[in-house]
Formats: sequence, C-alpha cells, structure tokens
Amino acid sequence: MVKKPAVHSYSDQAAFDRLMVLIATLVCHPGVGSRSAKATTDQDSLESVRQHMQAIATELNLPLPVYSLHTLRKDLVTLRRYGILDRNRHDWGYYLGTGAMNREELQFALNALLSQAKYQGDSQARRIYQTLSQRLKPMDLDSKGELFYPVRAHFNRAIVHTDPDEMM
Repeated sequence: MVKKPAVHSYSDQAAFDRLMVLIATLVCHPGVGSRSAKATTDQDSLESVRQHMQAIATELNLPLPVYSLHTLRKDLVTLRRYGILDRNRHDWGYYLGTGAMNREELQFALNALLSQAKYQGDSQARRIYQTLSQRLKPMDLDSKGELFYPVRAHFNRAIVHTDPDEMM
C-alpha cells in the first residue's frame, strides 16, 4: 500500500510565499520590528514587520494579502525552529544570523576595519578584512563600486609595531 504524503503547513503556495517574503524582509531590513519608544508592545513591532513585508511583496510583484499578527508570529516560530532566527528575544528587532547591518552600516564598518588594518598594523584586522572582502565580492553587493572603496581613513600610526609581518 502506498504511503500518503505528509502535508506540511507550508505546502500551500500562498503560505510558502508568505514565509519567503518574511525571510526577504529580514534580509533587506535588518532590525525591523525593534521596540522603539513609539512601538511599546509586541503588536506594534509585529505591525512594523508586516508593513515591511507588504512593501517587499509589492517590489517583488507577489500578491500578498494582509495576514494577521498571529500568522506572522507562527512564521517567526517556524524560523526559530529551523534555526534561521535565534531563540533569543528580539527587543532590538529581527535579523538573520550575523546579518545585523544594512549596506551603509556594512560599508562604514569595512572602512573602519581597513583603516585599523592599515594604519594600526593590526594583523587580525587585516585577516578579517581579507576574508570579508573575499566573501562579499561574489555576492555582488558592490554593484556601484562603493563597498570596498576607501572613502575616509584615519591616519594614526601605531607607535609600537604590532603586526608580525611588519616586524620581520
């Protein structure tokens, strides 16, 4: 006898699209749903997530009806269960893994890291910068050529050499 296929809660196309739009929202808007002074309750922060989801769905030309906050909570629990979201409380907003920065913040952090690697002679900062630049270049985040362009760097030389390569 043939075994019946198990029906998954996201086997419906609309539910799957809703989950994918939620993931795209968390990728494009890290920190969405943070409890600020104006959003004092959980419902207010989830309402912010829902509004951003509608904007992303509009950009992607996906018909996404307005879902209840209970459905959105269920989707967030599913993302936690699969390890996509961490299990901690999200008072400061939702973000996926280490993706807690948007492009401008990432560019600023990379410039500061490059400045520390160059002018402070920090070998660990140099290794981390090289690793990040290798990881980020294939992702085409740098479409305008601005992500790895040193816009501003601080010129502070270390008094005592700390880089082993420079010391040799």
